Amino acid sequence: MSNLSPEEFQELAAGYVLGDLSSEERQVFQAQLQHHPELAEEVRLLQDVLGAIPYGLPETPPPPGLREAILAAAEGGAIGGFPGNVGQVGLRQFWRSPCWSIICG
Repeated sequence: MSNLSPEEFQELAAGYVLGDLSSEERQVFQAQLQHHPELAEEVRLLQDVLGAIPYGLPETPPPPGLREAILAAAEGGAIGGFPGNVGQVGLRQFWRSPCWSIICG
């Protein structure tokens, strides 16, 4: 596999740190790290930044009823418009719900 351009490396590095690469992309990226160990420092810096992000966000109290909705969803019930049976698609819909955007600000 040929060397990656700096832009390709940055894109793969971000996906690698976020755990968002396909298995093929992960293999390509890991091969680059083996051939260029100095790039591991850049990955470490990205991991540090990712780890610090939550500390830079303001604390926002959860909306009323969120705890009950989560517990009901985990038990297979439905409360307040949240999905009752949270499967993979239901979970994605839950995180895209207005309550989650309120929590994240």
